[in-house]
Amino acid sequence: MFHSGTQEFLRVWSGLAEAGRIPFRRDLRPEALGVLLNRAFLAERGTETPMVALAGGWVERLHGDALMRRPWLDLWREEDRAPLADALFRLFREARPVVVAADAGQANGRLEITLAPLRGPHGAADRLIGLY
Repeated sequence: MFHSGTQEFLRVWSGLAEAGRIPFRRDLRPEALGVLLNRAFLAERGTETPMVALAGGWVERLHGDALMRRPWLDLWREEDRAPLADALFRLFREARPVVVAADAGQANGRLEITLAPLRGPHGAADRLIGLY
């Protein structure tokens, strides 16, 4: 059973237009996430790893720094990066959210992380939203 925040995040993403495919970022209203927004982040796909575009305060406090323009995979322990990279590949290939567990190092234990794909303004699947 997933964390209640994960369940709510999945409900919001599934309610977006084209959720059976990959919805557009413009269709996601940040306020729809409510209190979860503090634990969410948005990243844009780069050539090798998504770069953080926005991050909630809880996420930045967990990582101990502002995250804008930082490679998202670099925020995780080395041993978790390959499974996280695989999850990123799967979420875009399968056009659906994935839930993974990883350790940021600063956290006291593993975190449940939900990742979901989004399309940018030109229709390319080049964004993702995540929830810790």
